[in-house]
Amino acid sequence: MPKINIPETLIATSDPAMISEGFHFYPDFHFPDWWSVDVSETILDPKPYHSKLTGVNIEARVSIGGEAGLSGPNYGTSMIMNGELDSDTGGSKITLAVKEDNFVAGTLNGIKVYLSLYLYWKQYVSPWYTKELINIDKNISYDLITIFANVARKIGKKIPGLDTILAFIPKGAEKGFWDMRSGITCINKDIKGDELPRGSIQLTPTMEGFVDLVNLAETLAEDGEVALLEPEGAAIDEETKSVVEAEEDAGVKVQTGPVLGIVLPITISISKLKAYDVSGYEVTFDQLNFSDGGVNGTSDNSLSNLDKIGVCLTHRVGFDIRFGWKVKASFAKKKSWQSKWETNLLADFGVDISQLNPEHTNEIKNQAGSETTGSIEVVFLGSSQ
Repeated sequence: MPKINIPETLIATSDPAMISEGFHFYPDFHFPDWWSVDVSETILDPKPYHSKLTGVNIEARVSIGGEAGLSGPNYGTSMIMNGELDSDTGGSKITLAVKEDNFVAGTLNGIKVYLSLYLYWKQYVSPWYTKELINIDKNISYDLITIFANVARKIGKKIPGLDTILAFIPKGAEKGFWDMRSGITCINKDIKGDELPRGSIQLTPTMEGFVDLVNLAETLAEDGEVALLEPEGAAIDEETKSVVEAEEDAGVKVQTGPVLGIVLPITISISKLKAYDVSGYEVTFDQLNFSDGGVNGTSDNSLSNLDKIGVCLTHRVGFDIRFGWKVKASFAKKKSWQSKWETNLLADFGVDISQLNPEHTNEIKNQAGSETTGSIEVVFLGSSQ
């Protein structure tokens, strides 16, 4: 069989990648799927524009999505792959370029809006020189619950008792428990700073909060809660008010306190590639070689024709505790200075919880040349230690 061209094909849990449509970190431990809703749409997905006369090559793709509710912990992905398949009586070889790969992982707690933008424009100036004019590949996420929390803090001082409640809630925790990364065929690093093999990427969903002890003391003093603790409370109350007055006179606002959080690092790897003919017969490529931007694999089995391609993704989840301390000083002239130290405690002590957890493998397959999610099939292949 002659070499078969594999046109650009979407391999995705959703487009753009979203948490609620993704794979579960743990098959038996997650929010029920019906606790969330989502919608996504590719609003710009034209065929690439090529002009032999001017040497211009333009590709563009824009997708938007939104989700609401509770979901996860999950991870979602969206990748575009293209290449070729060479198969004869001696076996098969597949070569795929991987681009526009985006991963998002963690939990959905509220509302998230996604924007995926890909724009590539290059021009062949001469047979020996290509000028790259634009190369943008961005995947942006907005967590709307963060906006609501910021509004609540702004109006908190106007509502009796609300500012006290908000002072006890660590700042930053409302940003959610998720992470977003790209570049699975690049050289990435894990939570300890060690290099991962190409074809693997680690996301570190983190729920982290900063407890501002100065603001907590000032808020309690202003509302009079500390003064109720006689006799020590009254003395602390007066000292705190003196500190507040001194800050106001000096035009300085000081914040300091601990940073606390938990991390669920998840390592995702492309473990196998598959090719299917029209009858459903499959050829598996499990000896993979990765380069910057691509992957290839071989198999002893042959394929008479190509109908679908599949990508198997294997993941393993860890756990860590984030601890640190933050100091920030803001001055009257709108200038500020801050210092923040934080560490992942288990990683620092060489403890890797992920090695105690099983690996889970899922397959995403799509019609070769399809750039829509309508023909995508997702299969859970099982778990192993």
